[in-house]
Amino acid sequence: MRVHSSVLLFGMAESITALGNWVTQMAVFSLVVFRGGGTVEHSTGILLASLVPAGLVSPLAGNLCDKLDRRALLVVAYGLSSLAVVGLVGASKLSHVYLWLATLGALSSIMIPARQAALRDILAQEELAKSNAFLQQLASVVKIVGPLGGGLLLFHVEPQLAMLLNVAAYLLGIVALLRLPPSPPRDARSSKSRSQAESCRDRSLVPIQRVYRDFPLIRTLTPVVLCLAATMMVFDATTSIIVRDMLQAKEGFLGVLVSLIGLGTLISSTGLALRKHDGNPWHDLIRGQALLLAIPASVVVAPCVAPGMGRIMVGVLCFIGGLGNGLVTVQTLTLLQLVAPEGAVGRISGIYQGAIAVSQLLAAALTPLLVPAYLPLSGIFGVMTVTVMFLMIRVWLSNRRVVSRRSMAK
Repeated sequence: MRVHSSVLLFGMAESITALGNWVTQMAVFSLVVFRGGGTVEHSTGILLASLVPAGLVSPLAGNLCDKLDRRALLVVAYGLSSLAVVGLVGASKLSHVYLWLATLGALSSIMIPARQAALRDILAQEELAKSNAFLQQLASVVKIVGPLGGGLLLFHVEPQLAMLLNVAAYLLGIVALLRLPPSPPRDARSSKSRSQAESCRDRSLVPIQRVYRDFPLIRTLTPVVLCLAATMMVFDATTSIIVRDMLQAKEGFLGVLVSLIGLGTLISSTGLALRKHDGNPWHDLIRGQALLLAIPASVVVAPCVAPGMGRIMVGVLCFIGGLGNGLVTVQTLTLLQLVAPEGAVGRISGIYQGAIAVSQLLAAALTPLLVPAYLPLSGIFGVMTVTVMFLMIRVWLSNRRVVSRRSMAK
């Protein structure tokens, strides 16, 4: 598969910085949970620190990506992120750790809408899915290498020293971004596009309303996407506790689980990139959501077996869930690029990222209130698994009705 040079540069910048971010995340969890004896409240606090600003800033970031040069925005964001990591290294209190993580979360919200909007302008529509799949392949490799490498690194160096690698990663990311051509928004290139974009800005909800009107499946898919995001956030917030208490393992196994999810994601995204037919992104998305349910289901069944068998079983189910994650991530990004009105790709992508962050925020905030006071970990994952399955049946029925109507219209 031939890959556009701009896609390669975006992938290089994202991959380098993502590796550094994984080292930083593993280092923070090591300091707070494994070495500091942290609880569910502390592990969710780490995630909340990033989610709150991401939920607030994502719509604004998307709007900026439709107004300003995307390359310049990313260069500034990467530079400020490197300074935030320096602050994180020097943090002496848990509140300071949360503050710098919040800063990183806010700055990271610029990446997806900037890349989405830039690639929509650069690539032909038929190239979008394969380019997104290629970028997801790189992200999956990082998800395999990052946690394992971060875990191994923390065996040999102190967490603060390991985090300094993230500073170098952001600086290398800037070098890759500077090799991209300038990426001004489309409304800065033609008067026609400018007038259309200004019309959309005057009525900021018009693009969203148009998507909901023209694509009825969006209305039924949205609750599933948000519920799955919340479910996976509960998993992320409690994985360190699950590994330590339920599976009786150490932080190294946490890296193994994350890497298995990354391996599954790599395989499914590679399949999308290499397949010779375009396929139906809606069908891929629904299949991916079904496979992704294996991850929360693993927590439901793990307490029923011995810890050794539980580690094997959870690992296998995390790999299966990773297969679904690849389909969901790639085709969600593709559909957003395809259905968004011209000149509003960044804004819609930002609102989507913001909605996901809000659902994750609510899940992370409620988790320490419910677990273990009212529900055990297996209980809350059981409830969420059943809820997602119910919503997916609703999507399947809705999809059948849409297909039936189209057949009758022909």
